[in-house]
Amino acid sequence: ALSLPVVSVDDFEAYEGMLVTFPQMLFISEYFDYDRYGEIVLTSQRFSTPTAVYEPGTDAVAAAADYLLNKITLDDGRTVQNPDPAIHPNGSTFDLSTLFRGGDTVNDVTGVLDYSFGLYRIQPVQGALYTPQNPRTMNPDEVGGNLKVASFNVLNYFSTIDTGAFICGPLQNQECRGADTPEEFARQRAKIIAALSAINADVVGLIEIENNIYDEAVIDLVTGLNEALGDGTYDYVATGPIGTDAIKVAFIYKPAIVSLLGSYAILDSTVDLRFLDTKNRPTLAQTFMNNAT
Repeated sequence: ALSLPVVSVDDFEAYEGMLVTFPQMLFISEYFDYDRYGEIVLTSQRFSTPTAVYEPGTDAVAAAADYLLNKITLDDGRTVQNPDPAIHPNGSTFDLSTLFRGGDTVNDVTGVLDYSFGLYRIQPVQGALYTPQNPRTMNPDEVGGNLKVASFNVLNYFSTIDTGAFICGPLQNQECRGADTPEEFARQRAKIIAALSAINADVVGLIEIENNIYDEAVIDLVTGLNEALGDGTYDYVATGPIGTDAIKVAFIYKPAIVSLLGSYAILDSTVDLRFLDTKNRPTLAQTFMNNAT
């Protein structure tokens, strides 16, 4: 029997290759690699990103260190990528009728303690006792105000089909990252338009949209939204290429609700040397005016 937190991550090494169990209640805290590798990070309490609680500095560093001592990765006992089906922590197939959410809990996680790819992990031999603790609400909580602003990752929305040719990016010399076929693009496009239509925000910051010379991907998305919601519902901030990567950030907005106030601005290392272009995509800013006020 093991438990979290540990004094040192190295404490797990003595049990590597052994059958172990975590009787305590553990929270599902992170699942970034769940769909690709079947990995779920478990902790004995819920954690926030350190800099969401503390200013960058000593306290934030200490909080990050505490997290590293309070985590174990629940794997799925398989080595293939993108496994189908995905396995729920309770051992059953993950599908729309058997879901989990961050903040839900598991007890009696049991399996072989493994160390691979830089992580200590449990390769389960049985399903854990799963308890839903964080049900999804039907609607977001009301926050007041009269403008809705959202961000949306469009997950490599490329109007240029990825044929393997190096024809994307501002210089049209990079490999494309979007859909491989027109059919796949149509599927991606329909899903994103449906989601943005349901969100119905007045201003939306878009992440991972194709970095075209003439904003073709942004224009394509706005055209689709206006076909769904009515002519002129959305417009976009025309920037052309931003930075040198194949993707960029962008703004779309409802001109009936807000208007552009002044020109857009871009933050990168040419503006501030502390901005690391090798680690950050250039930031786009735009001031909007509320038409009603």
